[in-house]
Amino acid sequence: MIESMPDSERIAIFDLDGTLIDAVPDIVPAINQVMDIYHLAPVTHAEAASLMGDGLHQFALRAFQRRGAMASEDDIAMFADHYGRHPVTHTRLYPGVPNTLQALVDTGWRLIVCSNKSEAIADHILRELGVRSYFAVVCGGDTVVARKPDPRHLSEALSRAGASADQAVMIGDYQADVWAARMLGVPSIFAAWGYGHRDMGSQATRIAKQFSDLPALLDEVLPGAMAPY
Repeated sequence: MIESMPDSERIAIFDLDGTLIDAVPDIVPAINQVMDIYHLAPVTHAEAASLMGDGLHQFALRAFQRRGAMASEDDIAMFADHYGRHPVTHTRLYPGVPNTLQALVDTGWRLIVCSNKSEAIADHILRELGVRSYFAVVCGGDTVVARKPDPRHLSEALSRAGASADQAVMIGDYQADVWAARMLGVPSIFAAWGYGHRDMGSQATRIAKQFSDLPALLDEVLPGAMAPY
C-alpha cells in the first residue's frame, strides 16, 4: 500500500525525452534501419528532433510521412524493436541534470518521471545514465489507460507516488506536457532546451531556458503560482 505524502511535500513531474535526456542519437539509427528496407532517404538528427513529442508510434508515422510513405504497424513494431535493443548507446542527459536533481532532492522536492515511452525502457535509460535513484516513480505510457496529453497519465503517476495534483508541478518540452498539466489543474514549466517549438510553451506557467533554472522556477510556482495555468 502506498502511503500518502505529507501535505507540505512538493513533487516535480518530469517528462523524459527532450526534458531529461536527448534520445535522438539512438532513435535515428533505429528508424533508419527500417527506412533502409524501403530505400527511403535516412532521417537526419534535425528532422528527428522536429518529429519527437508523442511517443515512438507517432514518431515512426511522422518519419514515414516526411518521406511520402505510410508506415505499417509491422514497420512501427520493427522500429520499436530496434530502438528497444539499443536505447542508451548514444543518449545523454542534458547539461546540469544530475546536479540540479540533487539540489531539488536536497531542498525537499520529490521527483517522478511521466513519459509516453515504454516504462521498462525509460527505467533502463535512467539507470544506465546514473539518475534513476533520484526518482520515486517512473510512469511509462504503456502501463496506463491513457497517455499524455490525457491528464489521467499524470494522475496515475501522482497516485503511484501517493501525491495529489495540488502538490505537483509538471516539467516538459512539448505541448502534450503543458496540455496534460492544464487539464489536471497543475502548473507547468516548459523546457525550452528540448524538442518542442518555443510557442508550445505559451500556455505554461513558466519557461525554463536551461535545466539549472528549475529550482528557482519551481519555488516560484509552488506554492503560489503567479501566472494562470
